[in-house]
Amino acid sequence: MFMKYRHEDRAEKLIEELSRKEEGIMRAERAAAKIDRDYEKFARKMAEMKNRLDIALMREAIRRKGRTEGHAEKALEIARKMKNAGRPFSEITEFTGLTLEDIEKL
Repeated sequence: MFMKYRHEDRAEKLIEELSRKEEGIMRAERAAAKIDRDYEKFARKMAEMKNRLDIALMREAIRRKGRTEGHAEKALEIARKMKNAGRPFSEITEFTGLTLEDIEKL
C-alpha cells in the first residue's frame, strides 16, 4: 500500500507519520528514493551517451560528404586539364569516372 500511494498528495501526511513510526516503511521510502535517484542518474547518463553518439555520427557524415565533394572537385579539375590538353573523351571518362555529359559541359 505504501508503494502504491506514496506519491499521492492526499496520502502524504499519513505516509510521513507511518515513516516515522514504522522502521520498515522508513527503509522502504529510503530504498524507493534511492531507486528514483539511481534511475534518474542512469537516464541522464544514457541521454549524454546518445548525444555524444549523435554528434559523432553527424561529424562523420559531414566529413564523408566533404571528402566526396572534394573528390568530385578534383575529378572535374583533372577532366578540365585533360580536355584542354586535347585528350579523347573516352580517356577522360576512364581516368576521372565522369560521364560524357559532364565532360562536354566543361
